[in-house]
Amino acid sequence: VTTDNSTYDGVITINDESSDSYVHSGLTEGAYYHYKLTANTIAGETSDTTLGGDGTYHTTQIYSASNSVTVTHSNGSTTVNEAGYGYGFYDWSELTSPNAFNSAVTRDPDGNLYVAGYQSGNKPSIAKYDSSGTQQWISTVSVGAPLTTEVRDVLVDSSGNSYLTYGDVNIYVSKFNSSGVEQWTKTYKTPDTGGTKNDAIYSAEILNDVIYINGITNGTWPGQSMISNNIDSLILVLDTDGNEVSASQTGGSGGSYMTPSSLAVDSSGNYYQAGSISWGTSSPKTLDGQTCSANDCLFVRKFNSSHTLQWTKLYPWATTQNKGGSIQLNAAEDRLYWVATTSEDGPINGKTNPLEPTTAVTIIVNSLLTSNGNFDMTQWLPYHTVSLAGQWG
Repeated sequence: VTTDNSTYDGVITINDESSDSYVHSGLTEGAYYHYKLTANTIAGETSDTTLGGDGTYHTTQIYSASNSVTVTHSNGSTTVNEAGYGYGFYDWSELTSPNAFNSAVTRDPDGNLYVAGYQSGNKPSIAKYDSSGTQQWISTVSVGAPLTTEVRDVLVDSSGNSYLTYGDVNIYVSKFNSSGVEQWTKTYKTPDTGGTKNDAIYSAEILNDVIYINGITNGTWPGQSMISNNIDSLILVLDTDGNEVSASQTGGSGGSYMTPSSLAVDSSGNYYQAGSISWGTSSPKTLDGQTCSANDCLFVRKFNSSHTLQWTKLYPWATTQNKGGSIQLNAAEDRLYWVATTSEDGPINGKTNPLEPTTAVTIIVNSLLTSNGNFDMTQWLPYHTVSLAGQWG
């Protein structure tokens, strides 16, 4: 494990694992402390050295390990990041009062956090915190705006304006300026004279001040066609004034129900969508020319900036509990990191769930190549869960 040139608050040398210890007294809550740990020769040269910590203070360890010594965090992790710093410590925590529920968070380049949720009476709200955790303001949508618990995402543009996205009958976007003053609220919905058509949002992204809405519709969007005759995917591209720039409605074969849970957008305007799709007992079971070998499938697919499909991957791992998970691009935009859940028994990409055999839902992390969607890496996390954060539907 390599070190860097940081200045240390303490240097810890371990010569005898059974007796050596280090205590730094007089720590100040909220401050940062950096420790260098050097593990010298230990009997057998394979023993574990543990650096403890209760999580109250910011303790970042910089390791210099030798002789096959394994450095273990107090949280059980043995990994460090590229700079040699340990993981597993938090900076601050705050309650977003008077919100009853928080459902999304994002960060601006200055380190400010924006938290989206709703207050009593199902009034959507947004709160801003500085990088130290001090609340700057909290605002709700204006009187007369829709009331809902379905607050899905929060975005920030290059000017510090923030956008609250919500809705499960229609799609709503509310814009707030950098001081938290609402600028407008706009509604996006399928034209419908009978009152039977619904549109909903699952997630949203913003890149270069272009807003991408990732949702669904059971109607026909203007200029588009209904594909599934049930629930289609709907992508809306908006400018920062809320004007629709373009739209794309896509879906599976007859009777399918799409749940597009996550979206990622690259610097060229290509976008990637992850989700799940269900057919029940109807046939055929296809999406974008690909066939699902089960009644439900997870999917990941790529479109260019003109909404032209580039590739689609289907995976027969889905159940009613297993949604499409979350996706994120790496910095080089050549890998797509995809975290999902599944109760799949068999190996995935050659990797077997360490908790199998079980019918419980397990977390799986994949890396996909953005060029074609092929697997680059798969890793199971040894935890059971009901769902992942942000997995709506």
